[in-house]
Amino acid sequence: MGHSSLSPLRLAILISIVACAFLLVNTPGHAKAKPVNRNFVPVSVSRFPPQRKLAASNKQLIHEGITLKALVDTFGPGWMPPFEGIGIFNWFFDDGSVLHVLAQNNGPDDVLAFDRTKESYMWWSPK
Repeated sequence: MGHSSLSPLRLAILISIVACAFLLVNTPGHAKAKPVNRNFVPVSVSRFPPQRKLAASNKQLIHEGITLKALVDTFGPGWMPPFEGIGIFNWFFDDGSVLHVLAQNNGPDDVLAFDRTKESYMWWSPK
């Protein structure tokens, strides 16, 4: 009745958990994480993306070096589906394009760049 071996799925899950724990403990700068600003809400989490689209004419307001706070102050909180493992925030525009942001600390002072080698970066999905 009882099985002493792990199924491939359970083994994969176990390996993933151990690998994530190892990375969290051994990530350079892990101890330097900034405290969480509980008053800053950069994202709305819901099952479906917002129906309201942002005006594409305002896309020129997004530039290299913009802070996450300035982006949220300009366009409102981004959207993220529940259980988004990475934490990518999304803003949808009426021309069909989507701005994606992956911020290191999700804090107001995170400076965003269009360079994926930076700690906090953003990119566009084409229309």
